[in-house]
Amino acid sequence: MSAHTQPPLTRSEVRALLTHYRVTGHAPPTDTQVDAWLHELRGHSAGECHAALTVLQAQHHGRITPADVIDRIRIARAHPVTHLPVVPAQRRAGITRERATAARDRGIVAVYTAMGWPLTPDRDTALQVRCPFCKANPGHGCGPLTRDRLGRRERRDRRTGLHPSRLDAARTSTEGTAR
Repeated sequence: MSAHTQPPLTRSEVRALLTHYRVTGHAPPTDTQVDAWLHELRGHSAGECHAALTVLQAQHHGRITPADVIDRIRIARAHPVTHLPVVPAQRRAGITRERATAARDRGIVAVYTAMGWPLTPDRDTALQVRCPFCKANPGHGCGPLTRDRLGRRERRDRRTGLHPSRLDAARTSTEGTAR
């Protein structure tokens, strides 16, 4: 269905557009404003008006009028999009999760070395277990959560950026395997 054959705007669509784009300010649009915009924009679809308002809001730094929307629709109709959408590139062959993880780790070591930050081996060990406090999965850092559902409070360690219970869990798991 082309833009010219789409159904015309309805009163509720105009109200939604005016509210969404805050054309009438922070106050909800009045029935008079909705009727005026509906009268001015008759013959145009909701999709065309939505696209026009999106562009106008980014470029226009004043009050947007129905005439502005109609002008933008006219420009869009005169210059239809002729290019195909950008498709994301496929993953290169030979890149595996293990190789990507190793590359990430090398990058982290390089950044820490360049910044003069100390590398903490207990952080690497703790990242191998799930955080019992914030439930961060192995390999992922702890989230900024400071209180869990049970009301327990736990702040992340400044040196490692991980919750202390995760560091303890990693120590107990390594002690269990060392025995």
